[in-house]
Amino acid sequence: MSIRAEHLSLVHGLDPYVVVFHQRMDLTTPLGCLRVILQTLGVSRDAPGYFPLWLGTLTFYLCIRILVLPFYWYNFVSLILPQMDEIKRCGYQLCLVLFFCQPCGHLLNVYSWSRGFMSLKRYLMNRKTNVI
Repeated sequence: MSIRAEHLSLVHGLDPYVVVFHQRMDLTTPLGCLRVILQTLGVSRDAPGYFPLWLGTLTFYLCIRILVLPFYWYNFVSLILPQMDEIKRCGYQLCLVLFFCQPCGHLLNVYSWSRGFMSLKRYLMNRKTNVI
């Protein structure tokens, strides 16, 4: 069996699942970019519509990128285990991407969401103390 045939079977078995998952994660990008653009332009967090955008961005990000991770990894592992011999034959680069880069990217998503959530929490707490 040639290297080319091994790569083709891996692409048809595993890659579509991984690619679709990560493409779906890109649905959250426009809302986050809009918030950054508004923030860069100096739009106040107290401006009308900014708070719902902020809350919507965090909620959408949580639903699309964070809450699905356990399901993703469960399905990913069930796809990977039967193909481990094939993956090992493809070289260490594929193992590096699958078992190091992907988890690091997912951890960055969790970290990014938690930073956004803590920022929102600080804003609400400061707003509450300023009102009282």
